[in-house]
Amino acid sequence: MSTISSTKTSKLFFLFLLTSLYSWGQLTKGEYINISVGLGVTSSNDVEIDLFGNGFHAQAEYIVSQSKWFSMRPYLGFVYTSTSKDELEPQFSDSRISTRAVFFGGKIRLCAPIPYIAPYIDLGIGGALGSFKTISPFSQVDKDGFVLHIPFTLGLALGRNHNTSFEFTYYFHLNVNQFSGALALGATFPID
Repeated sequence: MSTISSTKTSKLFFLFLLTSLYSWGQLTKGEYINISVGLGVTSSNDVEIDLFGNGFHAQAEYIVSQSKWFSMRPYLGFVYTSTSKDELEPQFSDSRISTRAVFFGGKIRLCAPIPYIAPYIDLGIGGALGSFKTISPFSQVDKDGFVLHIPFTLGLALGRNHNTSFEFTYYFHLNVNQFSGALALGATFPID
């Protein structure tokens, strides 16, 4: 019985290896532009309060795809979020959170070479220029200007050529006690 299991396991491993060698986790080598839009969100880093803002998020990336596993992605984007007063708990009725900023920076993407649905992760460093407010019983941040952030994304590259994406993207802003992010859809176009 264990011989059959080990034979099946070996065949499955060989099939996976063969498939991964001939599939692309992301776009083929070259240069691309990715445009993504979605529901923007902002949340406080304070765990004592559920303080959220929602709005709009848009981003453009210039992609330099080095291989089927790895790409570099300078980005430029915009987020506009604010608190909905009717969603706040009564004891926190004076609290609010908002982000209105242009953000930019660079990320790298690591992508699994799976046909049609390829999971990926992005990580990088960047900055944002705009207005950041986190007003609650635990924070009193109202900053205009430049803020560093760390971008982090989990997503799926979809389709035969992986030129459509569905992602959860986050920007952890340093020194303003908040992070912003989005649930976004994207489309990728080759540069010729």
